[in-house]
Amino acid sequence: KIFLSLAILFVFSAALWPIGEAFQSSGSITLYQAIDEHTDNISDAELESIESASSYLVSAAKNDAEKARAIYRWLAMNISYDTEEYFSGKRNHRYADPAENTFRTRRSVCEGYARLFKKMADIAGLQAEVVNGYGKGFSYKIGQGTKAETNHAWNAVQVDGQWRLVDSTWGAGSINNNNRFERKFNNFWFLTPPEQFIVTHYPEDRKWQLLNSPISKPDFLSMPQFTAEFYEYDFDPKDNPNAWFSAGQSM
Repeated sequence: KIFLSLAILFVFSAALWPIGEAFQSSGSITLYQAIDEHTDNISDAELESIESASSYLVSAAKNDAEKARAIYRWLAMNISYDTEEYFSGKRNHRYADPAENTFRTRRSVCEGYARLFKKMADIAGLQAEVVNGYGKGFSYKIGQGTKAETNHAWNAVQVDGQWRLVDSTWGAGSINNNNRFERKFNNFWFLTPPEQFIVTHYPEDRKWQLLNSPISKPDFLSMPQFTAEFYEYDFDPKDNPNAWFSAGQSM
């Protein structure tokens, strides 16, 4: 009954995101407060190129996690989701350099976010990869399965020798009911635990599940559709295989 009440509350909430901020904010936001403030204070001079921006962002970082956080934070706070491109059906790969185009225009769909994250990570001395796969985002409908081609991109980044997962696109905001992008920084999609990430993200290459026992695509599709806020209440999708809880539209 508690979960049903929460589901009803969140479905009719004005919140637009798959959430997560409430779940990780007490620890993560405090942990990264200094590097977040450093990131938010970047000057126009440092934004002349990807190289100068990347160098500034990680200049105050004390470790790999803070380097990755600075890049994630800047992308989520400064790159707007390109709803025009998304609804046109065209994708950022039509550009010769999606990372450069995303940096220059400050707009992109998921591929541009992911490619720019990798390029900045490379400059910062981090090992990162673009992960292509399937996301239960804006266009996903319960029970519809997925198309043959992948529909989402995110990143894996090594932090202190361990691969971790980030989705700066979903960290940036959401598409609202008017099909417009609304920025709302979301902490949940930074270094998200793999067992939580897999509920909404299925990589084309199974190794990027980062799970001890990778799951199949049918298992992924059979998992519940619900928002990350439920983790705050110790909600486990494995115990609720046919549930659907939603607080808004991810991208």
